[in-house]
Amino acid sequence: MELSISATWWGTCTVNTHKAAAPLPRIQIQLLRSQVSDVLQSACIKTGVYQCDISSLRQIEETIASCASIFPPIRGVIQCAMNLHDSTFENTTAENWQAVIAPQVQGSWNLHSCLPHDMAFFIMLASFVGITGNCGQANYAAANAYQDALALHRRARGQAATSIDLG
Repeated sequence: MELSISATWWGTCTVNTHKAAAPLPRIQIQLLRSQVSDVLQSACIKTGVYQCDISSLRQIEETIASCASIFPPIRGVIQCAMNLHDSTFENTTAENWQAVIAPQVQGSWNLHSCLPHDMAFFIMLASFVGITGNCGQANYAAANAYQDALALHRRARGQAATSIDLG
């Protein structure tokens, strides 16, 4: 008997603690993807690596459609996309605020809206900062508190959801 479960991991991490933070070089990203893919494939797990802006509804829909053409139905998701840009509230620009909250707020909502409602799991990796707050991270705290609220919203509707506040 063959059991086929498709789980999706939406993960990205951009950390901008300084104005001119350098992203990981493309070669490092490709190497990490290759290593993860090799480990999973050695365990007979079929993998695919897709790049999209999780806060873009159109890109999420296109990516899910691409997955649907090769993989079985998605039965679970782990949402761990995030962006950091620390600054005091009065020094936070609207652009920086949006850049930090978009992956967690709009990204989580896009996944909630576009993925099947009967998934076995919907896990969002959040932070305790959403509960306790942290100096210079009002935007990040708001994004994490949103994920906690989205988990409650989904569970109230009988859907799987967990927000794990790491810290």
